[in-house]
Amino acid sequence: MNTARTAFFVVGIACVILLVGEQAAAAPTIYVDPPEKYVEIGDPFEISVSINSELMGLTGYDLLIDYDETLIDLTGISEGALPAGSSHETFLYWTDAGTTSEMALINGAVLGGCVDGPGELLVLSFVALAGGTSPIAFHDIDLRDIDNNTITAAHIDGEVITAPPTIYIDPYETTVSVNGFFDVSVSINDGLIGLTGYDFWIDYDETLMDLVGVSEGALPAGSGYETFLYWTDDGTPSEMVLINGAILGGWVDGAGQLAILTFQALVEGVSPVSFYDVDLRDLENNPIPATAVDGTVVIIEITPVEASSWTDIKLMYR
Repeated sequence: MNTARTAFFVVGIACVILLVGEQAAAAPTIYVDPPEKYVEIGDPFEISVSINSELMGLTGYDLLIDYDETLIDLTGISEGALPAGSSHETFLYWTDAGTTSEMALINGAVLGGCVDGPGELLVLSFVALAGGTSPIAFHDIDLRDIDNNTITAAHIDGEVITAPPTIYIDPYETTVSVNGFFDVSVSINDGLIGLTGYDFWIDYDETLMDLVGVSEGALPAGSGYETFLYWTDDGTPSEMVLINGAILGGWVDGAGQLAILTFQALVEGVSPVSFYDVDLRDLENNPIPATAVDGTVVIIEITPVEASSWTDIKLMYR
């Protein structure tokens, strides 16, 4: 879309820009800060638009920023610490009315002066509406110096993930008959990204069900990298299962299935399938914080009458 450009014809003291060395260490850049933001649905949160130390002599800025309005709602935009602390009078206007896909159109200026990076130019306030991943993307940028000349700058977009990184038992509740074999999965949501290694202890009631085996889920198996999986319930407290896995030389992003646990139901009852401990790591072996959501298995005893009825029903539809 075409946007009106704000001309900055101002009279004041020119900004003096001192260049240290023959070449700047990096390109002038405007960027979303933080580049990734994890929020829970319903929570308010803020995203900053900042400039780096190579972007100097900034007087005016026109920005068009795109986001997914079905996932996050823009509630306000305020001036960042850089223009607010400049000692000059400033101007800020924004709207999302009439813009394509509810982009935010932002006009700002430092009147009679300029600012040098690094620092925070703007603060965008949102509320998370639904689960998913929304870009915070620069659709258009126009930066000007005190003489209304264009300042060329790179830009770095960001994203908001409107669900916390989560590892969970899937399905949340499983119902199975005595002596039946069944699977439960350990999965991660799309808020959990960059996963290379995983260790977790899972507890269950070994008097009610027996662990038959553990296999790799579709997420690591389909990663395109070599993978590693080890599990044991020997020597663990209360016959918990210890599972170690890794994507060798790479990583995976959620959502998807990490591991599949196969059980046999022994007797009637209700068993938790719960995370006793979780350790998730990125490619640099840094911990990845995540919420763990447990599951439940309900084991029922099918009576001869119920079994006969179920057989009759299956025969009807053969």
